[in-house]
Amino acid sequence: MLAEQAYKALSSAERELVPDVFLRLVVIGEDNVEAARPASTADLLEERPEPERAAVQRILETFSYLISTREEEISLLRPAVLRAWPRLRRWVDADRDGLAILDGLTTAARHWEEHERKDGDLLRGNRLETVQRWTATGRRQLTLTRLERTFLETSTRAVTRGVRQRRLAVISLVILLIGALAGAGAAGNAANNADVQRSIAEGERTKAEKQAKATLSRQLALQSAEIRTADPKIAQLLAVTSRHFAPTPEAHHIMLDILADPAREELVGHTNSVNAVAFSPDGTVLATAGDDGTVRLWDVATPADPFSSLCAIAGRSLTSEEWAQYLPEVLYEKVC
Repeated sequence: MLAEQAYKALSSAERELVPDVFLRLVVIGEDNVEAARPASTADLLEERPEPERAAVQRILETFSYLISTREEEISLLRPAVLRAWPRLRRWVDADRDGLAILDGLTTAARHWEEHERKDGDLLRGNRLETVQRWTATGRRQLTLTRLERTFLETSTRAVTRGVRQRRLAVISLVILLIGALAGAGAAGNAANNADVQRSIAEGERTKAEKQAKATLSRQLALQSAEIRTADPKIAQLLAVTSRHFAPTPEAHHIMLDILADPAREELVGHTNSVNAVAFSPDGTVLATAGDDGTVRLWDVATPADPFSSLCAIAGRSLTSEEWAQYLPEVLYEKVC
């Protein structure tokens, strides 16, 4: 097939970007059937380093018989390729759920941008949690645009602020209620009611704090996933900080993803070349034999405590300057 031939004609670095380009031009409809959708040139090119921009341009030129690039808009000329090209079908199937989420995120972000970035247009509740979960743990081939990232981060911060404001409102209401009861002269009943209201307020405060920490945890997990390739060390530190604030599924997944990355840690021990490797049947032990005449065993099992393991690998916590960059509204804490 011509599309497969064109794909194989690209360099390995260019081929890595092809899924991101094509999946930006696909949407999953309500009937769960894929269809073509337009994308802006900025969606594909903004914020990319120059080598990547050049690679994307090369991809668009190579697939010019399939992709139209007119008036700052990119679209598929032949939507039938979605079913005719097996490799593209596999990419779509692998990210099918995420494509539907991405379409909703893109639409909401553009609406927010076009309507003066009003707080009322931000994501909240289940919609926000669904997008956070996908961006932190479910994305495979897709990269978020600057607008989408800004919209998602602003939505997350707005939820955190809302939780704090509700907590303060509850506390203020309780104080006013206690004052009213005291002013009525019913000292005994007022004392009892005050105890009840303090208990309620404490419960609301604790609940609000847990929600705020969970939201913060998901935000940090998302940021960790975003920069895993560009800055692995900071990604590790953000992942453990995410787990420090709350044991959310997103925090757990990003720590395991980082720990499972074969590039995260070099196994040091042999003094010469390694000539043979083998895993134990249960996959938890790796044996290596080297030209130095030694055989070494390595524990490669999934850690029982990912937090402690990742802290040990990172070797430190976020510095106060790094903390201020990613958590400007939160008091500094040493995590590891």
